Amino acid sequence: MHSDRGWMYARLKDGLLNPLFLEGLNEFISATKQFPDCLNGELIRCPLPRNVDISENTENYEGNLSIFMQSGRPIGKGRTRYLMDDEYKAAQMYILLNCPEVKPYIDIYIDQLRSNDPLVNDSQIDIKLESEFAIWFNNFAHDSCSNISNKFIISLAKSPLRSVTSYNGYMVNGYKFQSKSYCTSRATMNSGVCIKGSNYSNEESDYYGQLLEVIRLEYPGLPIKRVVLFKCNWFDPTPNVGTKIHSKYKLIDVNHKRSFNRYKPFVLGVQAIQVIYTSYPSLRRDKIEWWAAVKVKARSMIQLPTQENTQPDEEPFQQDEMEHTAIVIEIDDSTQQLNDPTGDVIEIDDGEENDEDETIIATETDDDDDDDDNNDLDVDSE
Repeated sequence: MHSDRGWMYARLKDGLLNPLFLEGLNEFISATKQFPDCLNGELIRCPLPRNVDISENTENYEGNLSIFMQSGRPIGKGRTRYLMDDEYKAAQMYILLNCPEVKPYIDIYIDQLRSNDPLVNDSQIDIKLESEFAIWFNNFAHDSCSNISNKFIISLAKSPLRSVTSYNGYMVNGYKFQSKSYCTSRATMNSGVCIKGSNYSNEESDYYGQLLEVIRLEYPGLPIKRVVLFKCNWFDPTPNVGTKIHSKYKLIDVNHKRSFNRYKPFVLGVQAIQVIYTSYPSLRRDKIEWWAAVKVKARSMIQLPTQENTQPDEEPFQQDEMEHTAIVIEIDDSTQQLNDPTGDVIEIDDGEENDEDETIIATETDDDDDDDDNNDLDVDSE
């Protein structure tokens, strides 16, 4: 069942029932029939709980396929659109051919082709796979003689819904990808994409292109099953024609004027490596059409230890208690005495006496000074 419930609120169009509403209603009824507890006579209850997180990971379901458990998250608000016929076919075939759980059925199909025609070559087999395997796989999965009980395999064979959600960006593998149109008016370039191919040697097997759109497909039935694909424009991977690799330094140049001559725009989001393209600072004619491709290093990710490994094997040495040395200070409260050269004993008090004595002494001292001044004046007058 499609997670987008916008069809519920689009019942009428130009005074008539909206075809989108009828399509969503039929899909809802067929999906709900798989849950008898949701049927009560003439009433149908939605099998999804209220306020359910539709982005919840389904990897805990038994028998789930790896193609439905890809990591990553979209950027921004998505918009709904419908795939064209060529897009739909290309997306469906790429998902089938890149799902590890489908590999045994591909081998069965190839064995049947070889048994029917022993002279068939690899090129003819590739053509048959792209044109006829999806139909054969759907019939094979729903054949009772095949004994396929995995509901995820059966849902994958049914093909995805034509209604997809489109995004301008996606975060996966430590990269932040953004579409070419989104990056046009910005200083950053996050639309460069690279994937590993298998048609050439190890040094010449990479495909380089630019991200056009991020689409999220959904397969019918519950639980929710989604696959995220990157729609890209690929440059020509032909060695020395569309792609150049320096023999010594392994520097990679791509001809941005030449495109891949086959219609294979889709790759899985988890397969993508981010690259940036930079033009040569030269006006030479042979350099104008070439860009240097530089692979971007993904953002570092820290693997946190599991709960089992949080306890160290050996206890670290640490002194829990510190030794405190007692400091004893002896205070002598006895009155201190100083010897005066004239023989008199001077007592020093601790400041607890009344300050009146000091005032009297200071007054007497001032008077004595005044007498001395008067005597000096008398001597001068004589």
